[in-house]
Amino acid sequence: MPAPRLFRIAILCEAFIFLAYLICSLLGYDQLPKPVRDQALDQVMSDLDHAIWLFGSGILEFIFLLTALTGLYFYGRFARKLWWIAMALSAAELLLHPVISERGWISAIGGLSYLGYGLITGLLWHPEIRTRFHDHSTVGRRRLKIALAVASVIALIAVGVGGLAVSRVLRTLPPGKATPIPREIALNQASPSRDILASLESITDTYLATSANAGIAVGITRGRGSERVFVTRGVLEKRRDRSGAPVTADTLFEIGSVSKTFTALLAAEAVADGVIRLDEPVSEVLGDLATLPLLDEQPITFLDLATHHAGFPKMPGNLSVGRQFAANPYANYHDADLYSAVSALGSIQDNGDPRRRRYRYSNLGFSLLAHSVALARDQSLADLHADLFARLGMTNTYFTLPETAQDRLATGHNRGLRVGHWYDGGSLIQGAGSLVSSVADQLTWLETHLDPPDAADGGSLGEAMKLVSQPRLRAQGDNVRIGLGWHFTGNKAPIIWHNGATGGFRSIVLWFPNPKLGIVVLGNSSDDAVDRIGFLLMRALLQKENAGGGNPTIP
Repeated sequence: MPAPRLFRIAILCEAFIFLAYLICSLLGYDQLPKPVRDQALDQVMSDLDHAIWLFGSGILEFIFLLTALTGLYFYGRFARKLWWIAMALSAAELLLHPVISERGWISAIGGLSYLGYGLITGLLWHPEIRTRFHDHSTVGRRRLKIALAVASVIALIAVGVGGLAVSRVLRTLPPGKATPIPREIALNQASPSRDILASLESITDTYLATSANAGIAVGITRGRGSERVFVTRGVLEKRRDRSGAPVTADTLFEIGSVSKTFTALLAAEAVADGVIRLDEPVSEVLGDLATLPLLDEQPITFLDLATHHAGFPKMPGNLSVGRQFAANPYANYHDADLYSAVSALGSIQDNGDPRRRRYRYSNLGFSLLAHSVALARDQSLADLHADLFARLGMTNTYFTLPETAQDRLATGHNRGLRVGHWYDGGSLIQGAGSLVSSVADQLTWLETHLDPPDAADGGSLGEAMKLVSQPRLRAQGDNVRIGLGWHFTGNKAPIIWHNGATGGFRSIVLWFPNPKLGIVVLGNSSDDAVDRIGFLLMRALLQKENAGGGNPTIP
């Protein structure tokens, strides 16, 4: 076969491999071959930082390749320089590939790609092809202009598409390095309250000094009727001219998985009303809607779901990898998708003994819990939540955000970039992370737990509050247990808490029953320093309480 024809075939094969890699990246998770689907979704997501580096270098390499190909009709010295640059990039990527790239099928495609580069490079120096470099005829120059024009257009398209793709991916990546927060607050015995609030203001200022962070709201309560303390900093949306509206106690944030504590209370109320039982198989409520797997050959119960001990994965298998790059990855995920994902799980094996089953945090499980409670009540999730908010006097918390509240909704940020909202997501996030609320309303939520209605006077709500306030099973290590939705850190006198995160928000709520103390920290950035601020403040206030410092007051 003549060398020029072989050279063209090699280039076409390389282009085919490049397109195959691109298609595999853009295909939905459920459309990929089974060996690809077997790769854990969380592993794919954890490698996105590396994938962006590879994608960026690949775009540059592709541009050099296209431009260098014009050297077939151009002067040899110019083409050789371009080719050496392209090959240097390929060699560097080849050396780093095993270290930074994902494993398995992507490595296989990458290996084929490097073979293609090697073949093209070798053929480039074949005598029959090298003569093309010295063709200075009119036809040769015309070919050069056409080749340059085509290469330039393709390169511009590649840069544009690549830039948009990288920008979108950056908005969906896990947050970058967290803001450094001190491990403790030094207290002056004479004025511990003033020290705590001064330190809190300093910490929130440090948090906002990081360019990626936008706003933060902190609230403290000692129970219903006590003086509330608020510290709010930053803006609803980062703008270059710094003209964003300031965060207030009524600013609305996505609270992410803190929503699970509301689902837990709705489930506990259903138990108190006799609608469901904690030991009842969920399949008895779902009926023909889904085929639930067996857990250690036993049916999965409402208690299993509410304590993250059902063995469910964190995310469903039919949530495509491609959706992870969308502004709202859970949009258009319907009830049928949820039930299909659950039905596809198959039998789940654990330790056998229910008391020793593993804790596996699952958004899928809690979403199923919420929908199952709604089915048992024969009401919609939206109605159940609206009724609960009304009874608790929470006027700034929403399952469905009305137009009239849009102007108070903060914009989420990830790595300093504005990201889309998740509150209007599909069935997967409902009951697991879809609520929108303010720091003031979340203090009301905690005050309901600190001062629950008496079971005799409050009816099922009072009984439900007792149910969710009990630790039940071991969670993360020996020091953390799980109740109905809530986590309990500490053995003798645990701190009760739950945190949450969406694409551009972080949240944490913590409460301590005796002495009564509730803390809320909400941020419209993905920096997980929000969690550490919450625990730091809780421990400092409990330390002050033990030292006899009294209630916190505004300095």
